Amino acid sequence: MGAIDKWISEASADTPTGEVAQRALELRLRNVIHYLPLAAHLADEDVEYVHSARVATRRAGAALAMFRDFVPKSKRQRIKVSLKQIRKSMDEARDLDVYLERFRAAEEPAARSFYHRLERHRRHAQTPIIQCASPLLYNQRFRRQVSRLVAKVEKHARKRLRRRPFGEWAARQLERAWEEFAAEVPDDQPTAEQLHAFRIATKRFRYVLELLHNGLPGSVRKQIYPQVKQLQGQLGEIQDHAVAAEKLAAWCTDAESEDERELLKQYERDEREQYRGKSEAFLHWWRHDRIDELAAQVESLWSVSQE
Repeated sequence: MGAIDKWISEASADTPTGEVAQRALELRLRNVIHYLPLAAHLADEDVEYVHSARVATRRAGAALAMFRDFVPKSKRQRIKVSLKQIRKSMDEARDLDVYLERFRAAEEPAARSFYHRLERHRRHAQTPIIQCASPLLYNQRFRRQVSRLVAKVEKHARKRLRRRPFGEWAARQLERAWEEFAAEVPDDQPTAEQLHAFRIATKRFRYVLELLHNGLPGSVRKQIYPQVKQLQGQLGEIQDHAVAAEKLAAWCTDAESEDERELLKQYERDEREQYRGKSEAFLHWWRHDRIDELAAQVESLWSVSQE
């Protein structure tokens, strides 16, 4: 089975929403099924398997939340718990993959020593992934859970809801998602915590657009989605520097030599400087008229769809 595209194809504004819900849930959850064994057993061949598996769980979680009225709560909760367990099991491994890539080309002796220590930590971080994946993969347990959930989509939701045109339903969902996103828009002097919360809100809104775009006018994919993706990318870089600085500060306390400690302190200072610089650049880029422009574009979508 190949990787699944992030867009939900084979749907239009006139498609019954129940059919779209079934298709979206199947695609998103099959993507997790595809990447889970690769991340558990072949991560040493390609570190991107772990990253792809984590992204797949987030997109699947977004689909479960979006189409929650179409599936029984008990089955939705069971899958939701499994997705959270999968993602959490991979967090440390993914962080270490990122830092290993950074230190891979370092030539200082202290950096090489630290790199080999990170490699050992990374090997240990694979154990939680295998432990989480094994019971889900055994006897195709997770696949069977997914099949049962998808099979219930057409039977669970009310007939009126299932038959409602996707475009009409998508417009209401977009309006609700925008309200949640707009509530996290920071002011002119945001804290690190506010920027982090805004990044999460931006990521969620991006996943909503991916699920709804076929039910909405074409400007979603051509105009609005690229803006949201760019916003998420900038906020992601800022957050990565903040997290890296905290990690390096913690590693300094466990340094195996004075040279290694000084090197890590320098890397920490660099990360904090990068954080400050990119935060300032973001605030300069992120003007109030930018959010107003995006708001006008999004609001026009559900206005057109509801006419």
